[in-house]
Amino acid sequence: MDLQYRLFLLLAPLAALAAVATLAFAYRYRASAPAQIAALARLVAVVLGWLIFNTLELLAPSAGATLAWAQWTYLFIPITPVAWIAFAFQYAGNERWLARSRFAWLCVIPAMAVVLALTNQWHHLIWAEYEFLPAGGITAMRVVSYGIWFLVQTAYAYILVLWGAALISRRYLRSFYLYRQQSILMLIGALTPIVVNLIYLVHPIPGLRKDYTSISFALACIAFLVGILRYRLFDLGPIARRIVVDNMADMMVTQDIQGRVIDLNPAAQRLLSRLDGLDAGERWIGKPLRQLPAPWPSLGEGSPEVSQKETDVVFDLEGERRYYDVQASPLIDVQGRLAGRILVLRDVTARQQAEEQLWGYARELEVKNKELDTFAYMVAHDLKNPVAVLVSYAQWLEDKHPQISQRELLETLEEMTKSGQKIASMIDDLLLLARLRSLDEIVLEPLAMGRIVARAQARLVRECEDSRAMVLVSEQWPVSKGYAPWVEEVWVNYLSNALKYGGQPQEGVPPRVELGFDKEDGPGATHLRYWIRDNGAGLTAQEQAQLFSEFTRLAETRALGHGLGLAIVRRIVEKLGGQVGVESQPGQGSTFWFTLPRACSEEEG
Repeated sequence: MDLQYRLFLLLAPLAALAAVATLAFAYRYRASAPAQIAALARLVAVVLGWLIFNTLELLAPSAGATLAWAQWTYLFIPITPVAWIAFAFQYAGNERWLARSRFAWLCVIPAMAVVLALTNQWHHLIWAEYEFLPAGGITAMRVVSYGIWFLVQTAYAYILVLWGAALISRRYLRSFYLYRQQSILMLIGALTPIVVNLIYLVHPIPGLRKDYTSISFALACIAFLVGILRYRLFDLGPIARRIVVDNMADMMVTQDIQGRVIDLNPAAQRLLSRLDGLDAGERWIGKPLRQLPAPWPSLGEGSPEVSQKETDVVFDLEGERRYYDVQASPLIDVQGRLAGRILVLRDVTARQQAEEQLWGYARELEVKNKELDTFAYMVAHDLKNPVAVLVSYAQWLEDKHPQISQRELLETLEEMTKSGQKIASMIDDLLLLARLRSLDEIVLEPLAMGRIVARAQARLVRECEDSRAMVLVSEQWPVSKGYAPWVEEVWVNYLSNALKYGGQPQEGVPPRVELGFDKEDGPGATHLRYWIRDNGAGLTAQEQAQLFSEFTRLAETRALGHGLGLAIVRRIVEKLGGQVGVESQPGQGSTFWFTLPRACSEEEG
């Protein structure tokens, strides 16, 4: 006989801990659903009081104390169904029943039961007949027969509990799959105490006289706890299904105010399935949007209260790029409260591709116009000196031809011929560069870099003589791919600048120029690096950053160099698949370099 009472004393603390744990975990989510959390807290508090007083009843030292504790336990027994229905109202969204003018009527019968239990010895409306049984040191109160008000209160309690279960069942039938799992947990929590209480009243088990209803109510809170932890019982709700339909073509994702996904329509589920290759429907619900595959996390940024539109969100779907317009709107529940927001994604890939094509044409046209301007400036820049030389010699001949000797005449004509040839060569190269602006229009071939460097030197013989420069050239050159006329222009520009700005003119030090290359080994080396080094004044970091920009002049004294010519160098080398750069420090000279793709053959020439 005493086993059932001792088992109660063992289970009661565990049930109390479960109730307290439920309350503690629920408190963590008070910001997302404060009203529901408050209702659960009241329910748990009442159940906890029932457990404590029921336990003290068994531990009472005398029959009189046992009766007193049993009476005071009725402060909680009739109130528990009331707390439960209040919680069900909050969960199901029926807050209108919680208005004082309505809810007060639901408390009348429980309040009368409390008063009648405390005064039972004068009217016996709760317990008509009872006795006390000693059970191994425990004084147990066994009710032989119940009074009429006990039956009224019990029937009323069943009505309240079943009413709450019906509210939850209705939500179950209207909910998405995940929320049905929430509602099942709620139903288990509601119906378990009824079953346990019926077992106690009907006595289907011989000898079972102890009422475990208080423990069953406390343990039912475990179901709520699982809902909190596993399914986010309070801050998830099937609100999106009342706003959009499952067969809409656009994708719909609903967030709660905590940023978690609470609903997905089939179109969004299919997109997520393509992104991660798994069933994305139920698996993603309840998780923060930032955990979804990219670029979903970026869509969750911003405040839920603010409507916003983000265009051209890109999804990479199995190598295919799809573009979407995203419309984000605040989500308001039936009580007018902010519940989160809805993201609607519309496929605009066709429109985006058309826009990109138009922008591509516009950019291409802009680049070509800019190149044409560059060529015009290039002509003025590169032809200025040889034209000036030619004009100067022509004027000299015009003024001095009666007095000049035959030898002077031949030398002058020879210089004029050289200048004219240089002009013609430069015009040919400029026209070629202007005509062949696309890499598809030329063929990249292995370069005889030694011969290209020699031609560039030949074009600058006079400059070398005038500056008394020492030019050191590598004897062997690795083979790279490119277009010889363009690469020659690169060397001419680099060498011309080295002759102009190399040396120390104030100290009588002539330019010393070296031309060479760096050859990197290894399977990952795809380019060769060519360079030209001078012994000039060097460049600051700020000057280096401006070198390869079009029409940039470092100073008035450098107005003839380091300007358009280097911008042309950069354009040529980049079109050939390489890069340009400079390494320099003030007072230590400069090293200008460029790279070109390796040729298949590694032979040097």
